[in-house]
Amino acid sequence: MQHTADEQTSAQLLGMFCFSLILNGFGNGMTVAMNLGSALWTSSAVNLSHAFNVSLLTILLIEGVAVVLFNAAVLGHLAWRRIAGNFIDMIPFSFLVSVFADLIKMTPLVALNSCTAMQQLRNRYRFYRRSSWIFYVSASPVRSMPSILAHYFP
Repeated sequence: MQHTADEQTSAQLLGMFCFSLILNGFGNGMTVAMNLGSALWTSSAVNLSHAFNVSLLTILLIEGVAVVLFNAAVLGHLAWRRIAGNFIDMIPFSFLVSVFADLIKMTPLVALNSCTAMQQLRNRYRFYRRSSWIFYVSASPVRSMPSILAHYFP
């Protein structure tokens, strides 16, 4: 039986949010470890990580902070709730992608195909949608940017 976000308890929504972060971290980590290509921001972070010899975690965090600052500049004010939500999503996501990518590179899991990685990403968004109130509170700064730009620059 499928419940709406209004019918779910806070613990259930938080659990789905955490589970979706883990799935997304694993899926992105798998695509990074197997050089399958991944989401735009993750793949750019991998390239910058190799170019500047800096850890993937550091680059993902720097990209995230840069996008949060850019979003605030476009909005013209600091939306603290949005910024806090961005960091709630960005910090664990960056950590999980980096950790899973490193772990997968060290195991025989590298032989898995891209379908498994893409399925993990798809599952994450399914859980994200189910906990929709968390999605709007703690959306990735990268996912916020297009809606901000579309609103201010139609």
